[in-house]
Amino acid sequence: MSLRTRLTAVIAVIVAVATVAVAVAAFSATRRQLSLELDRSLARVARVAEDTDGRGMRGQGLPPVLRVGDEVVAQVVGGDGRVQLLAGDAPAAVPPRVLASARAGDPVVFTTQVSGEPYRALARPVAGDAVLVVAADVSEQARVLRALLVRISLIGLLVGALAAAVGWVAAGALVAPLRRLTGAAEHVSRTGDLDVDVRTEAPDEAGRLSRAFDEMLAALRASQAQQQQLVDDAGHELRTPIASIRSNAEVLKRHPDLDPATREQIADDVIGESAELTTLVNALVDLAGVSGAAEPPSEVDLAELVRGAARRLPSPDRDRVQVNGTASAVLRAAQVQRAVTNLLTNAAKFDPSGAPIEVLVARTDGQVQVVVRDHGPGIAPADLPHVFARFYRADSARPTPGSGLGLAIVHDVAARNGGTVTASTHPGGGAVLRLTLPATPVAAAGR
Repeated sequence: MSLRTRLTAVIAVIVAVATVAVAVAAFSATRRQLSLELDRSLARVARVAEDTDGRGMRGQGLPPVLRVGDEVVAQVVGGDGRVQLLAGDAPAAVPPRVLASARAGDPVVFTTQVSGEPYRALARPVAGDAVLVVAADVSEQARVLRALLVRISLIGLLVGALAAAVGWVAAGALVAPLRRLTGAAEHVSRTGDLDVDVRTEAPDEAGRLSRAFDEMLAALRASQAQQQQLVDDAGHELRTPIASIRSNAEVLKRHPDLDPATREQIADDVIGESAELTTLVNALVDLAGVSGAAEPPSEVDLAELVRGAARRLPSPDRDRVQVNGTASAVLRAAQVQRAVTNLLTNAAKFDPSGAPIEVLVARTDGQVQVVVRDHGPGIAPADLPHVFARFYRADSARPTPGSGLGLAIVHDVAARNGGTVTASTHPGGGAVLRLTLPATPVAAAGR
């Protein structure tokens, strides 16, 4: 059963139950009111009959009873059980228990029959053991109630059908966005095509769901594009060392009698290319780790985190790192430490002079910053817009070993933690890299 059918059924059932409840209450109230009015009319008739004391009642008019009929019976039942008919064509049957209750002084309202027709009767005591009984024909009242019941039933059915129709239309409007989302999800699952637009600007929950679904597809498209770009870039970068290693291996195979110096040079080239390949693969693994990590945030002493990152550097470089300032924040510690390690490695690689690597840690306006400055040649203005691009290497950096992914990883860490990273050249010389992160965690974001 579809959601639309279930919603329609629920609406129809609710309306039907409410209609039945109202109909039952209305019918019961109408029947009760008719009975009360009839009982009052019987009491008036009984007073008239009692005032005449049974004399001269035959042939005289009686008060009308609800105007539903003029069939009124008035009779006196004596103590010996004899019936004196005051009005009407035939006496009403009176059960002995009614007579006993009436003689005890309590008026009794009861139902009886006169010539096989239903009557409502009132019995009350008169002089001695006599009991005055007045009865009115209720067949017309029953007919009115039956007609009312039929009308109520027809109205109930009409209201139920109308509620089902309105519910079907309303349910269709409610589930229309869900049908669109379902169709889009099935299309994506069937074709792998993420270029599906399901966004609506409706302010309700369905609109919010459509916008969230559209944003999720956009994030998946961006992630898919990034993955494809990463594969293309990695393939391009991997071809060079692999081609060099293969070329050297073919030379060694074709020329087994090479002189030792040439063979050693080729071996050194293979070892160097292998090391570069290893560095590139490790960088790719690090980049994939940043993209797929689901590390929970924790309270971190940022200065101590920088010192821990410095301890990962080679011995000559780790002693160059000088940390100033202090700050604490709730961060994804492993990701941030990987980014800081890459910043320190970059500073040490491009400043081989042995000068200090200055690191400033600070917290302002709900953000924390890690500012790394080296005393090398700095970054050329033409290279500044590209330093965080994957596999980008400036012309001046090509002789230096590296994969071109270190700062790209820093950029990904910053973006995924809601922060930024910028690069500039210090007026006094050297590069300045500034990593800015929220002091409290944010949801992981796309790059």
